[in-house]
Amino acid sequence: VELILVIAAIASLTSIVGIGGGILMIPYFKFRGLSMHKAIGTSSVMGFSFALSSSIAVFIFVPETAKELDYLIGAAFYPAILIVGLSSIYFARVGANLSSNTQGDILKKAFAILVILAAFRVFYSTFL
Repeated sequence: VELILVIAAIASLTSIVGIGGGILMIPYFKFRGLSMHKAIGTSSVMGFSFALSSSIAVFIFVPETAKELDYLIGAAFYPAILIVGLSSIYFARVGANLSSNTQGDILKKAFAILVILAAFRVFYSTFL
């Protein structure tokens, strides 16, 4: 039950500010005692399941304005699906290898830098 509530809160917050949920799931998993490698891996698997369910919703629930545009399947722009999908096949492997060959402390520092950059992005797009 705790995990469901935490995921719902994270999904709500990250969708409002336009960032990926992993940026908050990883610290949660670290708080619950997972190693940095396991926190990243678990967050990645959960991110995939979120993306899959969101993609299905985009195909099913089509806004009226999207019906008039070219290159759409539902409300999804299929050239982007192909580019992102195909590149993800390669870069998921690269990221997994990089993560598994990197020490946990370095991963923590890199993640902290990523969180700071995301915070600046959200602040900049909100207030400036």
